[in-house]
Amino acid sequence: MGAGFYRSFEERYRGSVEEIKKRLSFYIPFVLTLKEIYPDCTIIDIGCGRGEWLEILNENGIKNIGVDLDDGMLARAKDIGLNVLKMDCLQFLEQQQDDSLAAITGFHIAEHLPFEVLQQLIKQAQRVLKPGGLLILETPNPENLNVGACSFYMDPTHNHPLPPLLLNFLPEYYNFKRSISVRLQEKEALRLGVAAVKLSDVLKEVSPDYSIIAQKDAESELLGKFTPLFTQEYGVTLNTLCDRYDLNIEKQSERTEQAFVEISKLSSSIHDINECLNVFARELEKNRELQQQILDLKNSRSWRMTKPYRYLGLQFHLLRQHGMKQRIKHLIKRCLISVAKMLQRNPGLKNITRKILYKMGLYQIAFKIYGRIFPAPIYSENTAVFQDMRIDAQLNNSSLIPESVEKIYRMISKNN
Repeated sequence: MGAGFYRSFEERYRGSVEEIKKRLSFYIPFVLTLKEIYPDCTIIDIGCGRGEWLEILNENGIKNIGVDLDDGMLARAKDIGLNVLKMDCLQFLEQQQDDSLAAITGFHIAEHLPFEVLQQLIKQAQRVLKPGGLLILETPNPENLNVGACSFYMDPTHNHPLPPLLLNFLPEYYNFKRSISVRLQEKEALRLGVAAVKLSDVLKEVSPDYSIIAQKDAESELLGKFTPLFTQEYGVTLNTLCDRYDLNIEKQSERTEQAFVEISKLSSSIHDINECLNVFARELEKNRELQQQILDLKNSRSWRMTKPYRYLGLQFHLLRQHGMKQRIKHLIKRCLISVAKMLQRNPGLKNITRKILYKMGLYQIAFKIYGRIFPAPIYSENTAVFQDMRIDAQLNNSSLIPESVEKIYRMISKNN
């Protein structure tokens, strides 16, 4: 592999220097707590690469040394004046004195090492760390199915994925006091639990990286300073996302079942409505048949021939029901209305009738009869003739109108 290949590969697929520094800033609280205990401590970063973590340590006033074997990666670190060595990390640790270092860090180096070498590295770290010193190893997280099945193998120098339980067991086995697994780089919405978990999240959005942070045994007071950092929950596990996804599926199933219940109720209601509509349609059809039968009956010869008999039967029935006097009044009223309609349609006949009534002296009698039959004013074409008669009566009564108006009326009537 060429000297510059791996550096170019890292810049494209791992991230820029600024992005990596932003990710590594997560560990600052751990090393600052360590600095309070050992102000002049030195931290060793094995597999330091381009030196992003060394820059962060310098910015926080912590002594450091970087160790790496790749000249291309070390070139950038040397260009900016970082304290780095080209050396095998295990050989470097074997040369250090017991209880001499405050922390040993290695970011994305464990997956490059054969497992036997990784074991020896952790064993040597336990020896050279000061009491309460920290071992931090970050690596891709195979709990993320996309990482474990695909993206891990993008790097041709990777050996094999390291499950969190395995890597966490190693410092326990080599007598570290305690260790935690810290899952990193997940989406904030998933970490906070504010986003609904989809299947794609289960497959691809588990924390893509994780680290084990192991601490060497020390006095309880010293260890107590780190307890808040070691007792927190970090990142998103595969089990967490699976549980949340299952919960979402259960809720969706409940909503679906409820929707089916509502649909069933609506279906039942629609069925009832359809039944009612069918009954209505049948009744409507019967009504149409009856109407047609009635129409056929009215158009039949027998119906026309029996019309006089039906009329006489109706009149006989009304006579028995209302009495002779009421029937006569009703007939007179109908006749008067018919006469009024006829006069309204024939203005000439109306004038002739009015003159005849005047000459015969019957106008006032006719008007009184009309008033008794129709005591309340009726404003329709049926009463228009009698309204005209009322006006004519006023005009012909000299006691009701001025003399000048009477003369004008007489002249108009004479000309007509």
